Amino acid sequence: MENLNPKDVFRDALLELSEVNKINNITVVDLVEKAGLSRQTFYRHFYNIDDLVFYIHKKNVESAHISMDQLNDGAMFIDLYVKLMHSNKRFYKQVISFNPQSPFVQTYISETKKKMLVYTFNKNTQELLESRKLYFDYSFYCIAFCISLLEWLKYDNDIPPQEVANSFKALIPNSLVRFLYF
Repeated sequence: MENLNPKDVFRDALLELSEVNKINNITVVDLVEKAGLSRQTFYRHFYNIDDLVFYIHKKNVESAHISMDQLNDGAMFIDLYVKLMHSNKRFYKQVISFNPQSPFVQTYISETKKKMLVYTFNKNTQELLESRKLYFDYSFYCIAFCISLLEWLKYDNDIPPQEVANSFKALIPNSLVRFLYF
């Protein structure tokens, strides 16, 4: 028998269950039953279902992060990241809520700000963090990036992923352009 990572078993269970139920209606009991694992195993790996949802997001965009580690190409990272999220649009449409208290949206914005600092601004992180103006521009761009990307995924539209990625690249504040790996 194949030795699967319990996190991935729960991921698969949630994705299967989401084919017939809304994610916000799925319970831990539903997940453990579908996964064939115990509640204890679920809570050993996740705090709650929101934590599992964010794990699925991280897995969805993992190849963009891996390619950035290997190529150091910020433009390609944005292109690939947007395409990967778009390819999982059905999942995101279920988990995106524009309620400011939404656990996914809060975690997504917070983690994206951290990751963008590492993957896009890499060696210039310290200078960015030390300048109030640069950090404001950076925060403003990150939040606008996150909210705009989530809105694009949530609402049906016909804007192709590459066009969205190009817009994100074109809208980077002038003060930050010199820091980027483009």
